[in-house]
Amino acid sequence: MFERFARLSTGQKIVKNILSLTAANIVSKLIGFVTITYLARVLSVSGFGQISFAQAIISYFALFTNLGLTTFGIREVARDKKQIKKYVNNILTLRIVLTTVSFGLLLIFIAFINKPTNYKALIAFYGLSLFPLALSLDWVFQGIERMELIGIAGILRSVTYAGLVFLFVNSPSRILNVPLFALAASFIMIALLIYIFVKNHGWFSFSFNWTIWKEFLIKALPMGFAFVMIQIYNNLDSVMLGFMRGDEAIGLYSAAYKIVILLTALRGILVSTVFPILSRAYVTRDNDLPHMVSYGTRLGITLAIPLGVGGTLLAKPMVAWIYGVQYEGCVLALQVLLWYTAVLFINLLFPQLLNAINQQKFYAVVTIAGAVVNVIFNFLLIPRNGIVGAAIATLLAQVCVLIAAYTFARRFMRISIARFFWKPALASLVMAIPLILLQRLQVLALIAIGTVCYTIVLWLLKGISRAEIWRFLHYEE
Repeated sequence: MFERFARLSTGQKIVKNILSLTAANIVSKLIGFVTITYLARVLSVSGFGQISFAQAIISYFALFTNLGLTTFGIREVARDKKQIKKYVNNILTLRIVLTTVSFGLLLIFIAFINKPTNYKALIAFYGLSLFPLALSLDWVFQGIERMELIGIAGILRSVTYAGLVFLFVNSPSRILNVPLFALAASFIMIALLIYIFVKNHGWFSFSFNWTIWKEFLIKALPMGFAFVMIQIYNNLDSVMLGFMRGDEAIGLYSAAYKIVILLTALRGILVSTVFPILSRAYVTRDNDLPHMVSYGTRLGITLAIPLGVGGTLLAKPMVAWIYGVQYEGCVLALQVLLWYTAVLFINLLFPQLLNAINQQKFYAVVTIAGAVVNVIFNFLLIPRNGIVGAAIATLLAQVCVLIAAYTFARRFMRISIARFFWKPALASLVMAIPLILLQRLQVLALIAIGTVCYTIVLWLLKGISRAEIWRFLHYEE
């Protein structure tokens, strides 16, 4: 099976990985989103805010369990699959050690925060999820470009978690069960990935080699530092809202943000699929690397513009349909966050390109800039504007990241993106007409109408090039 996969062209691998991971992620993300929607309704805005706050806190302690090691591992495994056991043995052991320290620091943090006992227990239970996170081998399968296995494991986790939640969480009093069910589902997913790895590569072993650890950390820390900055501007708004505005505010903001996470799933699939290819193409001095970056950026822009336009028009009916009228207070924040999502798609490959071509220092600068902007505007905007201010700060931070990443990427290859905007923009404006005229229709019908209208107009404008798609999909190493 592995030999047959290795004979595929790079383009075929990209298509296979995108299709398999897309299908699996659609199923997994939809199950997860339905579960989140159920919890948002059952736990109330305040209860949903509590679990969102706990998750945001844990995301910071999770940073210390990674330090860029998984991104480093993906890149190195993609470049030399013969060394896979070396990377697994050392990275896995090092992450377990880091996780143990991180969980200890979390318990100290919980002891000092001014929250009720049940609230502290909720955060501690979510903290247990750090351990399956450390044991996860998803980064290995990403490095060897077996994305379908990650997708299958993700579906198993989502189904298990959803089943437990739907069966046993039926009131706000059951809120402490939620993190424990998430923990159980994560361990089941980890067990499957470990089984598949052992079956194909043999047992791994724990390796306590400080020399290798030091080498890995030196190479990984720039990526890890950048990841810390990303988490700051991804989660700082939620943490600040939790401390400054209370559980209801963070509940509303998290409801809007969960929709954004669902919409960005496709971006994550594209980045996960292409990053190993970019890393290997750089090592082999592949002349088609600029073409792949250019095409990926064009694809991102093609998805970004209609998402921003359509999302702005459909945000209110979308919130009412998904969460109910009790969450209408998050509509304006959602509209801002949808444009943040659009910028994310435009910035599809530039940050990852810097990592792929060994320019981690520039990647770190990019993420630091975004984090600084996010922190400044969160402090300025949240006290006066609440969740809308948090959303604006997130958008401004991502715009800053886009500008910085694009500027640095142009230092290493010729890239021009301005010419990619006008056709998606025009098609999106045409798409907006039926969405405005038919706004009384059900939201799913409007999404379908908008998608069909945009696709047809873009095709007529020749914004989708069959020749370019053919070249990309049949590209050989």
